[in-house]
Amino acid sequence: MSAKQYDSTTAAYDGKYEHGYGLNYPDGHIIRINEHVLKYELGLTGGKILDFGCGIGQHVEYFAKNGYVPYGCDVSESAIKQCKARIPKHSENFYVNESVPNLKDYFNEEFDVIFSNQVLYYLTDNDINNLVLQFYNMLKPGGIFFATMIAPENYMFKHIEPTEGELSKVVLKGRVNDTTYVNFKTKEEMLKMFDIFKKIQVGWYSQIIREQEGQTDHFIFIGKKE
Repeated sequence: MSAKQYDSTTAAYDGKYEHGYGLNYPDGHIIRINEHVLKYELGLTGGKILDFGCGIGQHVEYFAKNGYVPYGCDVSESAIKQCKARIPKHSENFYVNESVPNLKDYFNEEFDVIFSNQVLYYLTDNDINNLVLQFYNMLKPGGIFFATMIAPENYMFKHIEPTEGELSKVVLKGRVNDTTYVNFKTKEEMLKMFDIFKKIQVGWYSQIIREQEGQTDHFIFIGKKE
């Protein structure tokens, strides 16, 4: 059932990207992770960086402007086309991938940083574990991994409908108006999932823009390959 769920989510996002979905500027928490943790705490100001689920490239573009060589992949062909146009100097570093790819088929590099923002929670535990091990193996010793996971406190948790399989079917109507399959995690569950990395920081972010929708709670994990 998960393959159909993945296809459904991919189709939904590909359609969104074709109609202008995606931020033109990096999320605030991405900038803060770079400034507060990568730069200030770890003294990291460059290297090769991989964005798994890069979308239209707003985050890797930001890192490219801050000393990094950007790489990325996404399941959406439309998103990758826009990403390549956005960062033409590094367009050969971006690929359309399957939901759970063998990343070595696309990237031969060792990375200083690998991150995945608002992406992994569309996958099952098994597939996340598969990817986390790949991320670990593709990082240089001392390399940094960071990712976000969606919390049960997120407003979408209230819109779960009966679901077959491990992922929760979330049906949103109104402003968003689509169906996706989501893997909600508590902080403790997230820490266990990423425990191959030495924990550096754990945080979270949330905001309420429209009161009737509710809060947007996500956890942030930042870890290091020892």
